[in-house]
Amino acid sequence: MRKIFLFILISSLFMVRVSAKNINDLYYELNTLEEQKELYTYLSSDDMEEIMKTSFDIEIIVDTLNEEINNLNNDILLKEESIKSIEKEIDNLLIFNQISTGENTYLEYIFDSDSYSELIYRYMIVERITEYNNNLISNLNKEIKELDIKKEELSDKRDKIDKEREKFRELEMVLKGVTSYNLESISTSLDMDILTLKKEIAKYEKMGCDRYTDLSLCLNMENNDSLTYPLMKGCVTKDYFVGVINTHKGIDLGCNKEGNDVYASGTGIVASIVKEASCGGNIIWIYYLVNEKEYTSIYGHLLDIKVKIGDIVNVNTVIGTVGGESTSVLNGGYDKCTNGAHLHYALVEGYHTSDYNIYTFNPRYMNNYPNVLNGYFYR
Repeated sequence: MRKIFLFILISSLFMVRVSAKNINDLYYELNTLEEQKELYTYLSSDDMEEIMKTSFDIEIIVDTLNEEINNLNNDILLKEESIKSIEKEIDNLLIFNQISTGENTYLEYIFDSDSYSELIYRYMIVERITEYNNNLISNLNKEIKELDIKKEELSDKRDKIDKEREKFRELEMVLKGVTSYNLESISTSLDMDILTLKKEIAKYEKMGCDRYTDLSLCLNMENNDSLTYPLMKGCVTKDYFVGVINTHKGIDLGCNKEGNDVYASGTGIVASIVKEASCGGNIIWIYYLVNEKEYTSIYGHLLDIKVKIGDIVNVNTVIGTVGGESTSVLNGGYDKCTNGAHLHYALVEGYHTSDYNIYTFNPRYMNNYPNVLNGYFYR
């Protein structure tokens, strides 16, 4: 009975929606957050435990799908490169043998022989060229067919991950009230999310954004070819992982002292800022367009913040400095999710601030990082 009641209660607050892309979507998120605060009255400890278990199960599914999607994207890029290479080879062969003038070119070449033996020799050459060209065309068709299959697989995986993410969004706001949930990743409270979301909306409205206009268009977002490292150099102290008990939805970048500069990963806009969160400390969210796709980067455990919501940043912009040591609860600070100087860096698919958790993916998909405590990366 409790499961049925719980499902009805949560579903009444959430309807299927796409990721926040305009101010109207942000207002919807804000309304959901405010209504969510009233939900705790109806939930028992058993309800919360059940929600946590379901959420962890979904996170594992999504992480697996993310890995499969990344592999498929890489396979598709390789297939597209192979197809281009074959097409170029065919074009070169056609040009070299002047096939564009018709089959008569072959006949002229064969019958222009001075002797019968030379005629046979030329005929064999033409036959080999034709066979080679036919093989190229056959390989091209094969690669194109395999590419289409990969794209269909990718589309199917994306449909599946979207459905799983939507399920998780129905539970995530409830989990924000569980202090023991996900202590390996940064997290914010409902009150913090409500406050920062109001600031974000107010900033966009002040900038003249229409309620239903895509934020990327309104903010005139500049497209990036790629994102770069958020530090001049560093090492990986903890990897991204999704576990049965907890998760670490980001990559920890260390081997820097407190106070070292933290940079934006590309050209984008500061979307949200949280100060002195109990798990994550000072945190910045920045929106980016990368190859015309929307992403959010998250920077946690900062010592201080040098930007404000609405600021346009680029790869040379210092957005804050590395914290995590003096800010740690262990050292008398306010951040219980750190025990030493490092940057928690997370990447998110789409524009997300309050509901980013299920949209995060391994930053290694975007940049090459050394193994944990095994070498440095450099900008």
